[in-house]
Amino acid sequence: MGIEHILLTRLPLQDKTPTYVTLQNALNQFYTPLYIFNRDEFIGFFNDLGYELYDEWKDPFDGSNIPFHRDISALCWSGLYFRRKQQ
Repeated sequence: MGIEHILLTRLPLQDKTPTYVTLQNALNQFYTPLYIFNRDEFIGFFNDLGYELYDEWKDPFDGSNIPFHRDISALCWSGLYFRRKQQ
């Protein structure tokens, strides 16, 4: 039977480049690695596991602006809801 539903929030997704890792600057006090996922790669991973994307939304309060690379930034993070595909 397995897991029927997967709900993911606050995902940095973009569709211009493959998935990459950058450094997140936390108030100039410390740096942490941050994955910026390619949307199609990320959704494809769950499709390959037998899930379908049922709903998607934007989180206007979270985002990642990569200095000097705004074109590949995830300016608005996302939420995704997957359901197991019916057999």
